[in-house]
Amino acid sequence: MLSLRPFASSFQAAGVPDENVVYVSYANEALGSTPYFIILRPERRAVCMCIRGTASFADLVTDLVGRPVDFKDWLPSSFVEEHNIQDARAHAGILAAAKAVLRDLNRHQILHTLLTGRPKEESSVDQDGAEPHSGRRTPEDFQRLLAERGIDCRGWDLYVCGHSLGAAIASLLLPHFAEWAPGKVIAWAFNPPGGLITQEVAAALEPRSKDVGVTSVIVGKDIISRTSNITFEHLQDQIVVALARTRLSKLGWVKFRAFCPRYEEAHLNECFGASLFVILSKPRATC
Repeated sequence: MLSLRPFASSFQAAGVPDENVVYVSYANEALGSTPYFIILRPERRAVCMCIRGTASFADLVTDLVGRPVDFKDWLPSSFVEEHNIQDARAHAGILAAAKAVLRDLNRHQILHTLLTGRPKEESSVDQDGAEPHSGRRTPEDFQRLLAERGIDCRGWDLYVCGHSLGAAIASLLLPHFAEWAPGKVIAWAFNPPGGLITQEVAAALEPRSKDVGVTSVIVGKDIISRTSNITFEHLQDQIVVALARTRLSKLGWVKFRAFCPRYEEAHLNECFGASLFVILSKPRATC
């Protein structure tokens, strides 16, 4: 019996009855698996996989390991060849999380069984994929359970969605799903983090048709989608320059931020009666 409590509000908001919930994973580790669930939408003839965004300290650690790493060998060879990808790098932490989710999917193979009617052949499971079952239910067990529930989704479309960290994982997993899924394979990435993948891979994931692709949705001025190593370095440079130009001491900045509700430069100038920042061409004299 699945415990649906942590995702109950999501199911209720989406109008998903309990009988349409096929699989829920609560595993959450730093640089490892992220919670996700698989549900059915019979009215759309679709299977939906939803991946949770950053919501724990473990997720934060995953987000912060942002160095770019090569992942060309992890992508399906057909995807690399079709789009002639030469430079394939991704956010190291998010790539590790995507690999962990893919390993779990390859272990139980519920998604593959739902859409094709049978588990993958052992020889076709990715080398980075299935872990030893070690007493857990096998793909054949899940196939039998689905048959007992009368679930037949062969040929249905697959929709993968997520927010923030989950959006990034969904985007990275799409090429693997598109390799074998019989219907449409669409990913909806809500506020995905910036600096996720190199430009070549991003272009290859664009929805060139109505059947396969990733569509990103960025709401307003969401900071996560505008955050990357480059923007962090730019912010660092701006902070250093601002500290060098300001007429306030660091202690003065702390006091002002603590007691003044507004931080606009115009308001600062009103408070101090003179230009708060010196002109860059005329730096302050130092002793």
